Amino acid sequence: LWMIIDGLWQLLMSLMRESFIICYKVSICLLVFADLFPSTEHCFVVCCPILGQRRIGTVVGWGRTSEGGDLPSIVNQVKVPIMSITECRSQKYKSSRITSSMLCAGRPKMDSCQGDSGGPLLLSNGVKYFIVGVVSWGVGCGRDGYPGVYTRVSKFIPWIKSNLRDSCLCS
Repeated sequence: LWMIIDGLWQLLMSLMRESFIICYKVSICLLVFADLFPSTEHCFVVCCPILGQRRIGTVVGWGRTSEGGDLPSIVNQVKVPIMSITECRSQKYKSSRITSSMLCAGRPKMDSCQGDSGGPLLLSNGVKYFIVGVVSWGVGCGRDGYPGVYTRVSKFIPWIKSNLRDSCLCS
């Protein structure tokens, strides 16, 4: 396992030498590689978000499996309900902390956790995956009334497009 992780890290570093990083003031960042990133069964392209109503998303990450728990030896995923901003603001967070650039997802005992930050919240149409959120912050992990808070990727589509003019966004 460590050899695989170490090998992936080396691959990322070698691809990033002639690349650049563009970051925004929230939990969102673009990595632009000089070469095409190789797609595999475990590493693949995700598309910009689709518009739609509340759905069930999938959070993927290497974070803890419970609050204060152990780090996993393999990547984990959990299905979480995505809330409307109104639902999110009615949870135990102070409503002013939840901006229109954020979304909430999760339910008790089903949430992102420490170590998942920066990871994706994905929707799937059965053929493609769409990134709708980026793990940002929360209170604990899976606490009742405290869903995970994510950067709402759809709010940053103009910024993404302006920085990736020559890239396909899975249209």
